[in-house]
Amino acid sequence: MVNSDTFDFFIELKKNNNREWFAANRDRYTEIREDFISFLESVIPYLVEIDPEIKGVDTRKSVFRINRDIRFSNDKSPYKTAIAAALIGGGRKKFSERAGYYLHLEPGNSIIAGGAYLPPSNWIKSIRKEISTNSDEFREIIGSSGFKKYFKELEGDKLKGAPRGYDKDDPNVDLLRYKSFLAVNRINDKTVVENSFRDHFIKVSKELKPFNDFLNY
Repeated sequence: MVNSDTFDFFIELKKNNNREWFAANRDRYTEIREDFISFLESVIPYLVEIDPEIKGVDTRKSVFRINRDIRFSNDKSPYKTAIAAALIGGGRKKFSERAGYYLHLEPGNSIIAGGAYLPPSNWIKSIRKEISTNSDEFREIIGSSGFKKYFKELEGDKLKGAPRGYDKDDPNVDLLRYKSFLAVNRINDKTVVENSFRDHFIKVSKELKPFNDFLNY
């Protein structure tokens, strides 16, 4: 179960995003992080049944660091105001190479998601080629009742026109313009801390599997 203090902690951190406050509340964060890892460990056996590539994933290493990279940012706030993890075959280091299962907990902005976030050149070229070749399969996946129930529609930033190598009149240009290919299930704070949240995560992950498979192919 997700720690019930999770959202209160991040609301307070947003108001006090400094090292002094965090040091004074480090024990709270440690407990929240450990409970988050325990939640991930509790879903892994079910996730492996859905996607065997998840077997052996280190849940502790799947959690993103709370420290922000402020080297090139005007915002010098040292901490992220959310906790998140990416469960991906091969581990979180494959986040920019493979689609997986992403959980992000943030006050008023929690999501379960999958897909390809700003995939690098080689991967996005492969995705577009596969969509161009097998558009019927991809449209069937994102048009299925299960996908629409949990994600409603495909999400992600788009190019203004057709990508290089494709005609603006291509019948699949609506899909080819995507720069990210995301399926996002938005969840409210109350749902996250309920005992039934694990079941919800598993159901959503099951609907993510065909989508992720297509992008990873």
